Amino acid sequence: MGLRKIKPAGLLVAVALMLSALVSPLKADGLTFGVKGAGTILLTEAFETNADGAESYTLDHTEEALIPSLFVEYNLGEIGNIGDGWIIGLDYVPIKPEIGDETRTDRSDMQVGEIAATSVTQKAKADLKFHTTLYVETPGFWGGFYGKAGGIMTLLRTEESLGTGAEYPDETILGAVAGVGFKRYMGNLLTKLEASYTAYETINVNARQPAGDVGTLGAGKITADPEALALSFSIGYAF
Repeated sequence: MGLRKIKPAGLLVAVALMLSALVSPLKADGLTFGVKGAGTILLTEAFETNADGAESYTLDHTEEALIPSLFVEYNLGEIGNIGDGWIIGLDYVPIKPEIGDETRTDRSDMQVGEIAATSVTQKAKADLKFHTTLYVETPGFWGGFYGKAGGIMTLLRTEESLGTGAEYPDETILGAVAGVGFKRYMGNLLTKLEASYTAYETINVNARQPAGDVGTLGAGKITADPEALALSFSIGYAF
């Protein structure tokens, strides 16, 4: 699983270089820069497994957010002509969308060496950092409708304060997005309205114990399946 070791920031630089290599031999007036705001519903189904293999907790979390992003696109056709040209684009989210935030008290987790279970407080939160999407869009049809598909790489960043002493590491995950939208050019100004669905790969994060700790029987693994529905509006300037 070598892909999991790729740094998202490094991926962004690599993708930017690839796009530069693609665009440089082509006409310089094919670029569009812009901003996007997406009303997003993030859905996460997750469950926790103890070290003994027993499922201890299940969570269905829904998070609603307005997520901004920056994008750059290259039009392989004629700028301003919605029916001409495939689009290659790169979208970057400068904030960290939250996909989960949970606090609970457990009585079933035991520290190693304890005879009876103790009551512990489990606080955990996860968000997505360096969320980067490389996508393609079809030429416009029926007056401006288009289809979209792309691949995503992002860093799942965990923040926790677990009474069991366990810790969960950050994890690089992949995803895929598909959508449909309607776009219009008004001179050099581009506007788009788009609906999309995003599916991320299944996340399997294994707990680890702090250095010098003898370990916890409650420490195990979290498995999650995040997905997102979004309705977005974009505005950009085409050169």
